[in-house]
Amino acid sequence: MIADERAILRRLAGKYMELTLNSAEDRKRDVWRHLNSLKTLRPPIYVRAFAWDEMPDAELLCHDPVLRTAENFFRAEIFKSAFGDDSIFEPWYPLYPEYRQNGWGLDSKLNYAGNEEIKGAFKEENPIKELSDIARLQAPVHLIDEDASLRNFEKLYTAIGDIIPIYQVRRPAYWVWSGDISTIMGHLRGIENIMYDMMDNPEWLHSLLSYDNFPLRYRRKV
Repeated sequence: MIADERAILRRLAGKYMELTLNSAEDRKRDVWRHLNSLKTLRPPIYVRAFAWDEMPDAELLCHDPVLRTAENFFRAEIFKSAFGDDSIFEPWYPLYPEYRQNGWGLDSKLNYAGNEEIKGAFKEENPIKELSDIARLQAPVHLIDEDASLRNFEKLYTAIGDIIPIYQVRRPAYWVWSGDISTIMGHLRGIENIMYDMMDNPEWLHSLLSYDNFPLRYRRKV
């Protein structure tokens, strides 16, 4: 761990922790708590998405992958705090485990219009092109590399554990957008193609969407 990177992360962690301890966070929690109970103190405001990668504050200085991920989190949350919406900043850092899973056996390819390092616009090449490609699918296996996850925790705890609690996330690798049927299927087949399939190949589409091995098999690597 490079000393400068540790100093960078500690400064950001401290600044973020200050945000979480602001009394405004409890007031925002009350707003959401009442809304979820079908009672309204006032209409909450939530900025769900913004082009973070395009912001000047998104430039990262850490090179270590674990520290770099944490740096990106702190920078993004600190930047978001300037929006003044009702997003809540929790007093901990979520550390995700090292996942090991095989996906669905097929990968899409991103063809960038310009420099791939800069990212930007791209066209996705979907792997399921023919009706017979469904036979190439395989059910994903959820795996967590416990040893690697522990090493990441110890590295981060050594760097900022005295500043902010580190929450070890144990959720599945396939979660929210990666766990719904439209996102994964959109990458595999393509949303436009799926819409054509609704008209041209509805029976085959039903077979694809009801893939026999769809449920995940969960295992933990020890």
